[in-house]
Amino acid sequence: MIPRAQGADPAWTTRLDQVQRRYDERVEPIFAGKCFDCHAEREWKPWYSWIPGAAGSITEQKTAALRRLNFTRGFPFEAPVGPREQLEMLRSSLADHDMPPSWYWAVTPGVALTEPEEGVILDWIAESLEILERGRLRR
Repeated sequence: MIPRAQGADPAWTTRLDQVQRRYDERVEPIFAGKCFDCHAEREWKPWYSWIPGAAGSITEQKTAALRRLNFTRGFPFEAPVGPREQLEMLRSSLADHDMPPSWYWAVTPGVALTEPEEGVILDWIAESLEILERGRLRR
């Protein structure tokens, strides 16, 4: 992950800030309602956590999800890969329809992304990759 820290290349920091602002405005509200249960550091227990053995499984799955992509502090996300790779991971997950996992949306109504929500996220990804590559959007 490329940190947003002092001493970073100002042009790169500006690019990350542009992407972050767009994330805050457009994508974070979707992620907050659909993805934060597993991909953000917050206390949350699903209704089925009382079932014997479920609580441990939930904790393991959330830990694994946070290691892959942690949305808690915005973009760039906490992840073992850099910002561009994070965006590609998101795009791939959307294309493959593997997030949220089918078992999760089956027991948690309303967490599957709608087509308009997917469109917003895909537009943000494309725009963000352009910003990170060129420093600005082509007009």
